[in-house]
Amino acid sequence: MKRLVLILVPLFLFQFLGAAGDQVDLAKLKKQLEEQRKKLKKSKYKVSNQNLLSIEVPEKQYALSQMGITQVSETPATPAGRTDRKKKEDPTVKEEYWRDLKKNLDEEIKKIREKIATEQLELNDLTTRFLSMELPLQRSSLRDQIETMTSQIAADQARLADLEQEVARLPERARKAGVPPGWVR
Repeated sequence: MKRLVLILVPLFLFQFLGAAGDQVDLAKLKKQLEEQRKKLKKSKYKVSNQNLLSIEVPEKQYALSQMGITQVSETPATPAGRTDRKKKEDPTVKEEYWRDLKKNLDEEIKKIREKIATEQLELNDLTTRFLSMELPLQRSSLRDQIETMTSQIAADQARLADLEQEVARLPERARKAGVPPGWVR
């Protein structure tokens, strides 16, 4: 049944999606597909629920070719549970990572709050000068400065809100990573 489906699906695709004017020799195509199936090796491993974890299969690397996927190289299997490659340690399992992450977020939030406060003082000063200014050119210059300062403050406030949300989500991220809750306090 699978063979029939594997043969009929490409035939229908060629028939309905084929380019106009191109003729496809279906008999030749069928022979090519059958030859490719014969060349495929059957797996020498029988997998079941009982032996699922104990089967040792060599690691294989594959490369794509025009006709399909071909095997490039094979590395020998290692005993169950061991690997030859040195795995890089995941930094998220260390307490230092979480403490530094929390500390860096808190420092950045503090810096942005201070920056917003100083920008707000500058904006207040610019607004006062704008209201007291009578010359049109200087007023327009002050208006431009007020607009840029206002947009800068809005951008900083958006960044501050994002950082505060990230700090609020940090305990949940740590919980999902399997980290004790004390590491992010």
